[in-house]
This record gives sequence, structure tokens and C-alpha cells, in this order.
Amino acid sequence: MFYLGLVLFFGTHGLLLWPPLKRRIQSTIPEAAYMGGYSGFSLAGLVLMVLGYDSSFEISVPQVPSMYSAAPSVMFVAFWMLVAANLPSWTKSVVRHPMTVGIVLWAALHLSVNSNLHAWLLFGLFAVLVLLSALTAAQRGKARADQTPKLRFDAVALLIAGGLTALTMHYHGAWFGVAIL
Repeated sequence: MFYLGLVLFFGTHGLLLWPPLKRRIQSTIPEAAYMGGYSGFSLAGLVLMVLGYDSSFEISVPQVPSMYSAAPSVMFVAFWMLVAANLPSWTKSVVRHPMTVGIVLWAALHLSVNSNLHAWLLFGLFAVLVLLSALTAAQRGKARADQTPKLRFDAVALLIAGGLTALTMHYHGAWFGVAIL
């Protein structure tokens, strides 16, 4: 179930990073069917990954237990980048791919403290997917929007990141079964 979820989620996202394939699919079916299929496969993949996730498949990889104490700082920066990527902020203006930075930080943090196969596949594939997305952005015509950055959006991003970090640190155990604090 977990592996089928990986294929559905990452396959859907990964294949569409290839512009000729994406154009062909979009020219073959109506926009609503394309978006519905994309969303449906992605959601089905996420559900299957959650239902099939099993942390008992241990692999031999080095762990960095000290990252647990760094988790609040790393997650704050990751959330800040994720939020700033969606606002006309100075952060977005300066950091070329803030969403990529945020997801890679999130994935690297999880990889540094997990030694199970499913965690490595899940977080590793997220990191690979966003890095490929950033590397192929220009090819896919994903030019940066020219927006005038405003400092207030940086403040909003920082405030939201602080709130998300506090919630995640407090509820991580209840939500994901692994307490951080």
C-alpha cells in the first residue's frame, strides 16, 4: 500500500515535470479532467502512504540525534520559506526557490533522525522531487513573477512560521506518533 502511494503521488508529480508529457496530457483531455486526475492521484497517493507507512523496516544509516534539539529552529526556517514562497516578500525576492529550500530542510531534518526505510523513501523522494522541480523550472516556463516585495509580508511569513512551528512542536506526537518535545 505504501509503495503504491509513493508511485501515485511522486509519479504524478514527477512525470509532469517533463514539459512534453504535460503538454500532451493537457491537449488530450479537458482542463477539469486534468486537474481532477492530478488531484485524485495525488490524494490517493498520500492516503496510501499514510495508511501503509511502517517504521519497523530499519535500515543501516547514520542518525544525528542532536537534530531533535535543532528541530524547532530548522522547522521555523522551513515554515518561513514555505510561507514566504507564496507571498510578495523580500524573502521570496532574495531566495530564488524558497519553497524548495523549505521542503529540503524539512526532509533533511527527518532523514537525519530516522533509520527506517519508509521514512527514507518518503522524505528522500520529497527532497528529490522539489530539487528536480527547481532545476527544471525555467525549462517548464515557470518564470518568477515580478512582484514588488513588501516588508509586511516578510513579517506575516515570520509570524505564521512561528505559529506553525509552535503547533508542530507541541502536537507532533499526537499527529505523527513521534513526540519532539
